[in-house]
Amino acid sequence: MPSSITQVIEAQSGDHIHSYHLVEREAAKLGLPSTGYDMPQAHELLQSFGVPCHVVNAGTPTTAIDDLANYLHEGRSVVLAVNASPIWYGLPGH
Repeated sequence: MPSSITQVIEAQSGDHIHSYHLVEREAAKLGLPSTGYDMPQAHELLQSFGVPCHVVNAGTPTTAIDDLANYLHEGRSVVLAVNASPIWYGLPGH
């Protein structure tokens, strides 16, 4: 997630940060883990960089895809969290 957050900061600010290490340092200042953020932690990090943001929890898979398509069409930056277990391990999603 540090790379995704870095990309959003760059997109919103127009500044090129060069690497996600700045995000990791800010996370440390905030008492967050260096990697493996959950969405509330990602939200906190983005806000610490002055990026206006909010967390949206998906409804159904169909509405989630529709919402994502709309956000991207509107030019919004998106940090997306998904359950990768079905992809990596063949386990059913939760």
